[in-house]
Amino acid sequence: MADSRTSTRPVAFVINPVSGAGAGLSTWKKIRPLVEHRFGTARAHCAPSSSPSSPVSSESTPNQVATPQSVVGFVELLTAAQGDAWRLTREAVENGCSAVVCLGGDGTVNEVVNGYMEGDGHERGVRFALLPCGTGGDLARTLYPDNSISHTEILDLIAAGVAVECDLGSVRCTTLVDGSPTGSTVRYWLNMSGVGIGGAVCHAVNHSSVKWLGGRIAFLYHTIATTLRWKNRRLRYRLDESPDWIEATVYMLVAGNGRYQGGGMKPVPQANMRNGLLDVVVIEDFGLLDLPQLHRIYDGSHLDSPDRVYRHQCARLLVEPLDPADRVYLETDGETPGLLPAEWRIHPRQIRVVAPASFLEQHPASATQS
Repeated sequence: MADSRTSTRPVAFVINPVSGAGAGLSTWKKIRPLVEHRFGTARAHCAPSSSPSSPVSSESTPNQVATPQSVVGFVELLTAAQGDAWRLTREAVENGCSAVVCLGGDGTVNEVVNGYMEGDGHERGVRFALLPCGTGGDLARTLYPDNSISHTEILDLIAAGVAVECDLGSVRCTTLVDGSPTGSTVRYWLNMSGVGIGGAVCHAVNHSSVKWLGGRIAFLYHTIATTLRWKNRRLRYRLDESPDWIEATVYMLVAGNGRYQGGGMKPVPQANMRNGLLDVVVIEDFGLLDLPQLHRIYDGSHLDSPDRVYRHQCARLLVEPLDPADRVYLETDGETPGLLPAEWRIHPRQIRVVAPASFLEQHPASATQS
């Protein structure tokens, strides 16, 4: 449910001007007149809310609700370096914005989500919205299932005060300190996280010279190129509080909240952002001879291969390499924050997302969530 205080608080737009080969900045220039029409004039900063630390009532419904907004102004926040979206979002949330709107790709979204959590966005009644314009655009495919919603319609939803209570994932992973895997970090994510070839592909795409071709082509190119030299990893994983470890030779292990990855792949086609569970898919023993079957990960039909594809649902997932010396990197929303061993968790109803009715149809709340 939208916080009643949002009707007096400005909207913050966090813009990555270089996302999507410059699409972030061009999109902002195109829609800025529409933003002014709906939200009034630009402000230099977010005004503090009247009671920034007071929580939103726990009686709020997880379904889509709308609280119409007054014309309260907006703040435009352009990023210039990695980490800026994280910091700018945290500051906007702490200073009293009603919503944070991300103009960028999945990597920018990940920073915004972490800034949202660091600033206690959910407790402050702040909403998250996405105006897609990056390379992958995978979260947008989940939030806007009909794939026909315009930027104008998204702005209308923001102005109407629409909010949907959604789950959020986190991963605690190992980091390198002076070249040794001895540190640790926690990263929140809204769409997807995992290990295996996905981490290697994301690293390649993030340093790629073909990103300008578009997300689907860039990710497909690097998925094929990486598979040609990829060696499946020997891992073991454990679900929830089970004492039993499952050993596997892994091509891809994905924990999904959203459904899409890699510019349109659909590795977890049954994931639900409102059921309080991680949707985990493990693909084993995929190699060069299997490349003609790669299309099945794009349409979700890979789940029909029970001999090498396994699906689980859980609230907690532990993964580690069988060989402790093996450095296996993971990815979260297209970023690579660290390596195994790692622990994934789901956090039910921890982010208020602006989404259309078509999203609710594909992501019904579970009985315990409603």
